[in-house]
Amino acid sequence: MRRAWIVFGVGFVLACGVFLVGSYLISRDVQQLTLETVLLQHTITEHQIENFKSAQIPLLKMLTEHPGVKHLNSSTQDEQSAVAQLFFHTVKANPVIMQLRLLDLQGNERIRVDRLRNGDVASIDHSELQNKAHRDYFQTFSRLGKGQWGFSNFDLNIEQKKIEIPFNPTLRTAMPVVCEDKICGLIIINYYMAEWVRKLGTVVDSKLLLVDEDGYFLLHPEPDWAWSRYTPLSRKMDDYYGRDLSFLYRKPLGRYWIDRSTLALPLNFFDQDLLAVYSLNRSPNILYRQKIVEFSGILGLALVLVLIPVAWLIRKNMCQLRQEKKLAQNSRDYLNTVFNHTFDAIVVIDDQGRIQRVNDAALKLFGYQRETLCGQNVSILVPEPHRSQHDNYVRNFKSTGRLIINADRDLCALHSDGHKIPVSLAITQMRLDGELYFIGTINDRSDIKKLEERGRKQEMLIQQGKLAAMGEMLGAIAHQWRQPLNSIGLIIQDLSSAYKHNDLTEAYFYESRQEMLQQLRYMSDTIDEFRNFFTQGKKIQNCNLIAVLKDIEQLYWAQLKAHGIKVNHSCRLAGEITPCPSDGHQLPEFSLKSYPAEIKQLLLNLIANAKEAIEKISSPSPQQFCIEVQLEATENDIVIDVCDLAGGIAEDVQPRIFEPYFTTKEMGTGLGLYIARTLAANPLQGELVYQERKSAEDGCVVGSIFRLTLPRTPEENVN
Repeated sequence: MRRAWIVFGVGFVLACGVFLVGSYLISRDVQQLTLETVLLQHTITEHQIENFKSAQIPLLKMLTEHPGVKHLNSSTQDEQSAVAQLFFHTVKANPVIMQLRLLDLQGNERIRVDRLRNGDVASIDHSELQNKAHRDYFQTFSRLGKGQWGFSNFDLNIEQKKIEIPFNPTLRTAMPVVCEDKICGLIIINYYMAEWVRKLGTVVDSKLLLVDEDGYFLLHPEPDWAWSRYTPLSRKMDDYYGRDLSFLYRKPLGRYWIDRSTLALPLNFFDQDLLAVYSLNRSPNILYRQKIVEFSGILGLALVLVLIPVAWLIRKNMCQLRQEKKLAQNSRDYLNTVFNHTFDAIVVIDDQGRIQRVNDAALKLFGYQRETLCGQNVSILVPEPHRSQHDNYVRNFKSTGRLIINADRDLCALHSDGHKIPVSLAITQMRLDGELYFIGTINDRSDIKKLEERGRKQEMLIQQGKLAAMGEMLGAIAHQWRQPLNSIGLIIQDLSSAYKHNDLTEAYFYESRQEMLQQLRYMSDTIDEFRNFFTQGKKIQNCNLIAVLKDIEQLYWAQLKAHGIKVNHSCRLAGEITPCPSDGHQLPEFSLKSYPAEIKQLLLNLIANAKEAIEKISSPSPQQFCIEVQLEATENDIVIDVCDLAGGIAEDVQPRIFEPYFTTKEMGTGLGLYIARTLAANPLQGELVYQERKSAEDGCVVGSIFRLTLPRTPEENVN
């Protein structure tokens, strides 16, 4: 009996020891899990900041590379207007932007667009522009070099040396403008950060507090403590936690537990050193108690399972082992076949970052031989700056578990010849025989990136061309309004004279009123025609080309008349050329399904080019003051020729007339004919070519012919 009690006592002591050791390990694991959770949340916060920063780089580069911005010191009124329009639409399209400005090196605002509190976007008048040379952020940004960009300290918005009320958290970013290889100004963007910072605090599963280098709160879930530097009490972090914590924000310590569920970490917040304090919503004590209960249950279950006949299990497992060995061999053969016949590149590495296996698609993508890659560190496929840090990524994952798993990431890989390859990477992990491996599935996105970039550039150029065409139409409206405005002025003068000489009768007054209303209706109709000119919508519609030409002539006739230029429309049917009728429906042969707005924009461009060519002639003959538009219908297509007698285009220039930004005009953009050909190809699915117009007598070049060929029924939804 005594012996039994001794055995029982030893077992009890051992059980208590196991329980105490398990409790200690659980406590340590809970603390480690809490730390990993906070560090993961901190990483998410840093990624949110980096994502915001990286999203601004293309916008800054696009703005600083704009031709009007780069001609800051020598820009014309039209270029400044174009830049102002660009700034206006940029702010309107980005709700987070509060202010977009162009400053010279003396701090003078040259162009500024503001988003008002009610959400409206307004371009600031030149008389209201300010000098920002005295502001700290201007002093900081003026030290940026070519191609560099930076952020100001995260702070409240200050206008007229006063903090904006209610508080408006603001962040500024800037990039220098380079004019003729010299920095000539700055693009500065102010962001509304209130909503972004509020969302930043809700990304993680804890309360996020931001503290500046002096201990004041910037972000705090309690409104009375947020931006405490500017509140009447000016309370600091020490006041909130009731003890001296100044060593945290005066001397960064890496990380520090303020209490069991609150951790402080240093944070680089847009190039500003702050202190991020994470207060967990769920106390670690609750998790500790849950783990203890689970551990107790597992321990009791383990004691029961000791009584299970182990020998029977071993015998059964031996039989299964032989069967599984055979199945494993079949599975290996199957997996090897699938592995080497997939279209995506697959790279398998071990926990040291060494390449263990690659498939045939990976060898083709990176240009290596299999024996060259296997055994090498995977960093051979990674360009700098990530190459030197890649081993640290793997080690960090092994120690903290922080690695993006089962998620696609767009990045660049490195080919054997040194050039970078845009790829999409998805990483998964697996364990074989207790060893950790990582599987990288890589998809080549080179062709997709090229198509996306080409599409963005083409859309931007088409938009610029449409704006230019609308500018041409505004000029046409100005010409059309001169005559009715003159008529109204003469009527008013005549009424004044009649009144002065007592000749103003009721009938005379009524007749003058009717004449003025008629002129005003004409002006209103002109505006309606202009408003509807480009608004048919980008969808295939039934239209008649004769009616389209009439719409163009109706709005553009004043421009042509002002320069004494006529436009003759003619139709070719059955080999005979006849003037086009006033009603296009009389000739259904010239009806088709297409995009009327794009056709109008294209033809307006060609007619405007012909007009400008005629204006350049020093002593034009009467025949040269005419632009001819000829229509010819075939079974499947309709051909439109825009012809002039302005002398044609030089032979050395002809091969380049459809190139973007190529122009022979002093103030030309070089986009007109490029966009015209682009529209002809897509969405009109036709063709635009140039031909020389030659004299029938001697064959000499006397003018130009731009021939547009359109299908009667294009395919829908063709990009």
